[in-house]
Amino acid sequence: MALKVGNARTYGAITIAPTATYWNIWNDRGSRAHSDVSIFEPRVKPFFADIGQKGFTLGHVARRSHDDINGKSATVMPLYVSVHPPELFAPPVRWDLVWTDRGSGAHSDASIWRPVPPPGYVALGDVCVRGYNAPSLPDYRCVKNGDVRGHTYVREATIGGCIWNDRGTGSGSSVSLWSITPPNYPPDNVERLILGVDTFVANSNHDKPTRTVYVLDLPAQVTQQNPPSVPVMKSPGMPQPREFGKVTDHTVIVPCSVVKDVGLTAGQQVDQTPFYTLERRVSYYCQMHYDNTTGPVQQTNEQTVTTGVSKTKSEEFSTRTSIGISRTAGISMQGMEASQTLNFSIEFGYSVRYDNTQFEENSNKWSLSVPPKTAASLWSPRHEIIALRDDGTAVGGQGGISFDVESRVYVQYTPPGSAAAAPPSGEATQQSDISRHVIAGDPNPFGTIAKR
Repeated sequence: MALKVGNARTYGAITIAPTATYWNIWNDRGSRAHSDVSIFEPRVKPFFADIGQKGFTLGHVARRSHDDINGKSATVMPLYVSVHPPELFAPPVRWDLVWTDRGSGAHSDASIWRPVPPPGYVALGDVCVRGYNAPSLPDYRCVKNGDVRGHTYVREATIGGCIWNDRGTGSGSSVSLWSITPPNYPPDNVERLILGVDTFVANSNHDKPTRTVYVLDLPAQVTQQNPPSVPVMKSPGMPQPREFGKVTDHTVIVPCSVVKDVGLTAGQQVDQTPFYTLERRVSYYCQMHYDNTTGPVQQTNEQTVTTGVSKTKSEEFSTRTSIGISRTAGISMQGMEASQTLNFSIEFGYSVRYDNTQFEENSNKWSLSVPPKTAASLWSPRHEIIALRDDGTAVGGQGGISFDVESRVYVQYTPPGSAAAAPPSGEATQQSDISRHVIAGDPNPFGTIAKR
């Protein structure tokens, strides 16, 4: 059940809200470091603060510049809500000092600290405080690394590139700050949303750390409906319109922090569409038709049909929406931060997350055999992937990306009063089960159809 206050959303046992509001803790101005850095603390957006809603801090944000990131970057924060299981979050048991800027020459004093979680919990990022005293961060939380109501809410990540180090500062000790990169989605069939929270990990030297780091791993918020029934021919003519029965069979809700919406700033996304709706729309498209109701013998026709997604079409859609589709990678999405790549193949109902042959472009010769005194048509299942804002407009401004699936669905028409002609071998007549209609190709072109 999604929390509706301020368009926050609940994923399993965690309620999150995007924010583009930050407090600038420290920057290295005056330090003579070889590169610039600023460190920020995410804050819940003013709406939540106005109604007394607080957020958990999971770590601080470091940027390789002195620029203000308010309204230019976004992350998510868990909110204090009563539905959170008490065992899900816990404060650190202590703080270990990593570095102080003493001797750096920076205009303000700061120190960097590592939270030490209680047993069974993990921290998602290190923090920076003004001055040299241990942090007093009552809202900082570690996350349970274990089962909570049937789900583990963290996943091991990888340490990415170096954001900053203190070379050139003259500081009495060394430090380097490193990004945390979410891992690739595992090749299982679990619906999930892996979320980095834009934190950093610090090391007391200039080497890449070797410690284990983590990101959030949330249950995906997915709504599923059954796909359309197989088309029925009610006359011998070409079916009109040729696309039949479009329905939205899978809907996935994601925070704006993982969506590149070209033309909108991060702050505008948080204000206008804090959560985006990703949809898979499915239908049938009539590829071939033949009216043989006056013919005395069976007729066979052939036609070349292209299915799957072309590289050109996928690249164009990715440029507009940051969503890519390919056989190897499945359905992937690049987040605001370059290090965040998500995968929604399973969440959209496909049977595998990677190496999906439905997405591979192929041109094959289709054959339609029509018995005498009947008409028949051959249909392909059609899929459309689209990302929508809160106002219903499409991300990228030109709709979604559509492609046909290599699954040949045979439908036959027999005029009233005529003796029913048997379909050619392997071709089904009217049945409600799509598998009885598929004469070649994928017998399950829509994936699971169990209605939730």
